[in-house]
Amino acid sequence: MRKRIAQGGDGDILKALAGRGIMEKIKELDTNNDGALQLSEVPKSDTSLFIFRLADSNGDNVVDAAEMDAMEAKLRGAGGSNS
Repeated sequence: MRKRIAQGGDGDILKALAGRGIMEKIKELDTNNDGALQLSEVPKSDTSLFIFRLADSNGDNVVDAAEMDAMEAKLRGAGGSNS
Protein backbone atom coordinates (compact mmCIF):
# COMPACT_ATOMS: atom_id res chain seq x y z
CA MET A 1 0.00 0.00 0.00
CA ARG A 2 2.82 2.42 0.85
CA LYS A 3 4.27 2.16 -2.68
CA ARG A 4 0.87 2.74 -4.30
CA ILE A 5 0.22 5.79 -2.13
CA ALA A 6 3.68 7.22 -2.80
CA GLN A 7 3.14 6.92 -6.54
CA GLY A 8 -0.32 8.50 -6.46
CA GLY A 9 0.49 11.89 -4.95
CA ASP A 10 -1.29 13.88 -2.24
CA GLY A 11 -4.81 12.89 -3.32
CA ASP A 12 -4.15 9.20 -2.73
CA ILE A 13 -2.33 9.94 0.51
CA LEU A 14 -5.29 11.94 1.81
CA LYS A 15 -7.67 9.14 0.84
CA ALA A 16 -5.52 6.68 2.78
CA LEU A 17 -5.52 8.95 5.86
CA ALA A 18 -9.19 9.91 5.69
CA GLY A 19 -11.46 8.26 8.21
CA ARG A 20 -8.63 7.09 10.46
CA GLY A 21 -9.07 9.75 13.14
CA ILE A 22 -5.96 11.57 11.97
CA MET A 23 -7.21 15.03 13.00
CA GLU A 24 -8.07 13.84 16.50
CA LYS A 25 -4.57 12.38 16.85
CA ILE A 26 -2.99 15.59 15.59
CA LYS A 27 -4.98 17.63 18.12
CA GLU A 28 -4.04 15.22 20.94
CA LEU A 29 -0.36 15.87 20.22
CA ASP A 30 -0.81 19.54 21.15
CA THR A 31 0.62 18.90 24.62
CA ASN A 32 0.90 22.57 25.61
CA ASN A 33 -2.73 23.20 24.54
CA ASP A 34 -1.94 26.36 22.61
CA GLY A 35 -4.11 25.37 19.64
CA ALA A 36 -1.09 24.83 17.40
CA LEU A 37 1.16 21.86 16.91
CA GLN A 38 4.89 22.50 17.03
CA LEU A 39 7.38 20.11 15.47
CA SER A 40 8.79 19.46 18.97
CA GLU A 41 5.41 18.00 20.01
CA VAL A 42 5.39 15.42 17.21
CA PRO A 43 6.72 11.89 17.80
CA LYS A 44 9.70 11.23 15.57
CA SER A 45 8.11 8.38 13.64
CA ASP A 46 8.06 8.48 9.85
CA THR A 47 4.25 8.55 9.77
CA SER A 48 3.84 11.33 12.33
CA LEU A 49 6.45 13.52 10.68
CA PHE A 50 4.95 12.87 7.26
CA ILE A 51 1.47 13.90 8.40
CA PHE A 52 2.92 16.96 10.17
CA ARG A 53 4.75 18.05 7.00
CA LEU A 54 1.61 17.49 4.94
CA ALA A 55 -0.42 19.70 7.29
CA ASP A 56 2.28 22.39 7.70
CA SER A 57 1.44 24.14 4.44
CA ASN A 58 3.72 27.16 4.97
CA GLY A 59 6.72 25.15 6.22
CA ASP A 60 7.21 27.08 9.46
CA ASN A 61 7.32 23.91 11.63
CA VAL A 62 4.02 24.86 13.29
CA VAL A 63 0.59 23.55 12.33
CA ASP A 64 -1.72 26.35 13.41
CA ALA A 65 -5.51 26.32 13.64
CA ALA A 66 -5.94 27.47 10.04
CA GLU A 67 -3.68 24.69 8.76
CA MET A 68 -5.54 22.15 10.91
CA ASP A 69 -8.83 23.36 9.46
CA ALA A 70 -7.42 23.13 5.93
CA MET A 71 -6.14 19.60 6.54
CA GLU A 72 -9.48 18.58 8.01
CA ALA A 73 -11.27 19.96 4.94
CA LYS A 74 -8.89 18.06 2.64
CA LEU A 75 -9.55 14.85 4.54
CA ARG A 76 -13.31 15.38 4.37
CA GLY A 77 -13.01 15.99 0.64
CA ALA A 78 -11.03 12.77 0.30
CA GLY A 79 -13.82 10.79 1.92
CA GLY A 80 -12.92 11.01 5.59
CA SER A 81 -15.31 11.60 8.44
CA ASN A 82 -13.11 13.63 10.78
CA SER A 83 -15.83 16.02 11.90
